[in-house]
Amino acid sequence: MARRSRTAKSRRRSGDALEHEPSARGLPALAVVCLLFLLCSLGLGLLISAFSRTQTQAIQFSVFFLLPVFVLSGAFAPLEQLPTAIRYISELFPLTHFCRAFRLVNMYDAGAQFYVTDLIVLLAGALITFVGAVFLLRRIEQ
Repeated sequence: MARRSRTAKSRRRSGDALEHEPSARGLPALAVVCLLFLLCSLGLGLLISAFSRTQTQAIQFSVFFLLPVFVLSGAFAPLEQLPTAIRYISELFPLTHFCRAFRLVNMYDAGAQFYVTDLIVLLAGALITFVGAVFLLRRIEQ
């Protein structure tokens, strides 16, 4: 017990106030959140590659899509500070749901009932983008 408090005191003294370890209960939830976001991102990449005719065009589409996503997703500033209309648009971005779920699990150790909607949206986004990419790629082959 004394050893643990000494470690905590040394962390406080060293200035690592932002250091945070998720609880063991939250690790499987973090894995699910990250997996769904990864699948959704891969689906978007497949969709962009299906639309693009060249590598340069794919890069341009990606940049055109990703710049507003990073700014409007709540990754850098709270969504509450955005105008209401833009907040509704930001709900279409997978990164918005990932950031919200990740924060709830990692920072607040929240239960699944608080972020299940974000998981459903990420799963739906992954399914829609993969199905759309398969449809477009099959159309291109014919």
